Amino acid sequence: MTQFPFRSCHYNLMPAPAVSASAFPVPGLDTWQPKADLPLEQALPVSWDPVYTETYNQPFQPVNFWCSANIIAHFIQRNEGSSEADAAKTILRRLVERLREYVVDGDGRCWVENRFDFEQTGVSIPGPWNSGLSNAFAILGLRRCLDGLGNSDSEECNGLRGLVRSLANAYRAPFVEGQGGPERWISFVCKNGNLWFEEYPMPGGRPNLVLNGHIFAMLALNEAREIWPKEGYAMLINAGALSVAERFQEFQRRGKVNIYSLRGPRKSDYKPVRTVRQQFELFLLTGDDRFLSNAIRASVDISQSVDPERLRVVVDEGTKVINKRLRFDERVRRRRMEEGGVSSPLRPEVVPAFQPKPSLAQKLVALPVLRRIGRQLKQHRQGS
Repeated sequence: MTQFPFRSCHYNLMPAPAVSASAFPVPGLDTWQPKADLPLEQALPVSWDPVYTETYNQPFQPVNFWCSANIIAHFIQRNEGSSEADAAKTILRRLVERLREYVVDGDGRCWVENRFDFEQTGVSIPGPWNSGLSNAFAILGLRRCLDGLGNSDSEECNGLRGLVRSLANAYRAPFVEGQGGPERWISFVCKNGNLWFEEYPMPGGRPNLVLNGHIFAMLALNEAREIWPKEGYAMLINAGALSVAERFQEFQRRGKVNIYSLRGPRKSDYKPVRTVRQQFELFLLTGDDRFLSNAIRASVDISQSVDPERLRVVVDEGTKVINKRLRFDERVRRRRMEEGGVSSPLRPEVVPAFQPKPSLAQKLVALPVLRRIGRQLKQHRQGS
């Protein structure tokens, strides 16, 4: 089995800080105050969910590790030099130590371990188990911890960078359909060569192909790429994005909420507005226009099933994302012209995904969004 047995392409990836600034809001930033004398659970801005502490008996939750690290880092940066910032750094270091208690390593790779039996939405996994989403939240949280602790060349920060690399390297060892793979895996290669970062790896090399965990893994790998630019994480990100570009239509149900996973129980996604936001995020990351098409089609499909105000907010955020990506592409185009290269940004040479024809009703619902996005793209393409 080769080291990279999957199909990939070449995107002009946008730097991680630009993506994370658009993708991740920081709830609770203005209200949290550090109290370092409290137990960790009480000191955190976003503590562990009772499901983890009471049902799973695990005082650690990957997503809330990331959320707390994000809030604490923002607090430190806004109050640097104060006693409150020092207290926040103490809490942040304790948060990292709690993460390390749930990390297992081997052969230069690390995995966040969930030490409980998991049963939800028809999925049953005996503990302890690993997840591509858990590793992603750890990477994203550690990136913010680096910001909060000064991102210096200190032994402490270098240790965090090393942990990020080991967590990212875990995605390099996939289970390959029809061939097999390692006992511990969080990446899966389908028979058609698509690479998928697996949220719920099942025993025996069985994936669920969940969209949410896959996309979060790409965003996390992009953060790792900024810290370790020579580690080859771009190849993983490109391959993961290509998988979404080619298979997103399989998640869709015309006029309904998209499904949550392709190989698990075919149930509706419990956060469909997130699907729209994530497609905008992938456009920001890659510049591939197909992700804009995905966002538009998804917004039309779920428009009758979600709060219209929430959907409007996400679409408005999407237009800002589009402008940010187009400005990035323009800077790339100008730099290449100055260097004597091609004038247009790189586009992946891949087969376009199937685009189902929308009904007249769908066209009418989507028309304002289509017009707004179409104008922005037309102006940019004419300039290229």
